[in-house]
Amino acid sequence: MIVNIDQFSIARQNNISNVADYTKFAEEQRIKAAEKASQDTTLAAVKERQAKEEEAKCLDDAHCYASKHKAGDYICKVAVENSAQYQFKWTDGITEPKFSSYNWYDKDKKLVTLYGHRAQAQNGFGAFKNIEYSCTFNADTGEVLSTALQ
Repeated sequence: MIVNIDQFSIARQNNISNVADYTKFAEEQRIKAAEKASQDTTLAAVKERQAKEEEAKCLDDAHCYASKHKAGDYICKVAVENSAQYQFKWTDGITEPKFSSYNWYDKDKKLVTLYGHRAQAQNGFGAFKNIEYSCTFNADTGEVLSTALQ
């Protein structure tokens, strides 16, 4: 039975003029809404399962884990630049990454160390020399634990 103005408005929009037709229409709408809710729940469960599978794959690969969580490349780039005693400059090209390898420092704590060699640092005499550098950071929090320039 149509009992409020909203139901009356819905009935008019759908060219329904009697109570029996409206009751049938309302039941069909309820069933469609329940089916959609069920599909949405299933889809959400599938997406969550896929995300967990992707996460599990990344646990074996430090580069994958670091790139899917905090932006280790950027965090460590800034940390390496700031750790130079004198002037510092990158020698990498536009398409080359600043860090050439990633390794787990502590897999259980999600600590990743990035290594690279595409930079120059100025020594105490003012001359630039090629260096190797590393940066260890927490891939979950983005906290830099240490940097080293050699």
